[in-house]
Amino acid sequence: RTVEKQIRIKWVAKNNVEVPDTAVFVKEIIDLSGGADIIGDVGTNSSAPGSVKLSGGASISGTVFVGPSAGNDVIDKPNNMNVNFEIVKIPYIKIFDLPQFPAFPSNPIPENKKVYDNNNSHDVIYNGSLRINDWLADNYTLTMTKDLQFNEIYITSNNTLNIDIGSADRNIVVNHLNVPNGKINIIGTGKLTLYVTNNITMGAGSVINTTDDIENNRNSEATRLGLIKEQIKKVDIYYKGHSLEMSGSQKIYGSLYAQNANISLTGGSGFQGHIITGGGKIDISGGANALTQIFYAPNADVNISGGGTIIGNIISKNLTISGGGKITYDNVADDDIPPMFGGATGNVSSEDII
Repeated sequence: RTVEKQIRIKWVAKNNVEVPDTAVFVKEIIDLSGGADIIGDVGTNSSAPGSVKLSGGASISGTVFVGPSAGNDVIDKPNNMNVNFEIVKIPYIKIFDLPQFPAFPSNPIPENKKVYDNNNSHDVIYNGSLRINDWLADNYTLTMTKDLQFNEIYITSNNTLNIDIGSADRNIVVNHLNVPNGKINIIGTGKLTLYVTNNITMGAGSVINTTDDIENNRNSEATRLGLIKEQIKKVDIYYKGHSLEMSGSQKIYGSLYAQNANISLTGGSGFQGHIITGGGKIDISGGANALTQIFYAPNADVNISGGGTIIGNIISKNLTISGGGKITYDNVADDDIPPMFGGATGNVSSEDII
């Protein structure tokens, strides 16, 4: 039966990005199996038979929104599976466009620089590369009084790079953000935007933009989540590369707009921030977790398996969850939406009343 219900839609007027207040919204198919769990409402533009598939102990704790002309066969489930969710038809197909991807700035390349300790020296900045790959460069602080450009930022041997932006908003353009084993700390009250042209490489237990309060286990989970939400506001990453792979315990605390990249998060890794991508494939598996808040991938087939978890909401082309994967809806406050979505949100339109 059709039910009248109000859906609150967040609007980002500048780029006309529409983010529904659901845990999941897809263009086509939601396929849940093997103990998959969604806590929150879900929706699909599709009216085709089997657009929402459930099997093997899968569950949805919320309303299921389906296409305008959907019939009773829009839900595909075993005959012996009991479901308690309400099924509601949406009045029109929702369009999910990508926001405009920015042009990268042209910044000055810093001059070569050495660091010294007694008779030892290391070229920490050399031929346009920032090289934190020697014990002499560990805990090096890059003090930014202007925006900069590098060919490569390279961190190895579990070394730490501190980037001090002070109270200003600064940006760095880099061809390869290469952190096979290291840590980047952001110092200051401003915001850092990273424009990455070709590659993001993360290895071992590398972490970007965390704090001791987030990493230690002394805070409650609610307190820690609050700290993470504030920390991710300090870093935005725009990425032109074709893929992003993170595994192990690698983590980035910041928001990402990948122009066309496929994304793979495995083995306990996580991207703790908003994610936008124009890529066609997203894999989250093996205990990987993402406090994504908004995972906006309208062209992507998203696959969550092997205990992968997301806190936030997903907009995608298709969604498959298996092997204990889980999505928990988390409301995103208007002032938490980063500039890459286009700015502040607006009010509900009367057209969004179902």
